[in-house]
Amino acid sequence: MKGRKENPDGSFFVETMYERMLFGNKAFKELFRALEAGETPILFHCSAGKDRTGVAAMLILLALGASDETICADYERTNLCRKAEIEARLAAHADEIARDPRRENFHRSAAGVSPEAAPFVLHTIRAKYGSAENYLEAEYGLTPARLMRLRRMYLE
Repeated sequence: MKGRKENPDGSFFVETMYERMLFGNKAFKELFRALEAGETPILFHCSAGKDRTGVAAMLILLALGASDETICADYERTNLCRKAEIEARLAAHADEIARDPRRENFHRSAAGVSPEAAPFVLHTIRAKYGSAENYLEAEYGLTPARLMRLRRMYLE
């Protein structure tokens, strides 16, 4: 990602933020510890309720064996749930967007999520670790046996 410039839609910032969340994240380690311990129901959140929360949900789905398509669709559903916030942000910045239409995506992403973020997360994981399973084991200690136990706990 070195040498890349910020795009008017803020995508470089979002990618950088999401990439940093994926590695060495103590909060996500605690999330998986609680899930493995059966400390449910569980509440996970972040200040806006969409970025760290969205990545955490992606990782849970990944650990449970969901397909990339399911993970991406679930993440994009955030925009349906945050429709009112997105519309309010676009209305508040209508003059700016009229001057520079490229800013619309920035404001959409600020209030909602960028559809490109979930595929970016999945690609980043696999680019660094080769597979989702390798990532889950290296970052969260989820060996194949522990993954199977987690799946039995929450899928059966």
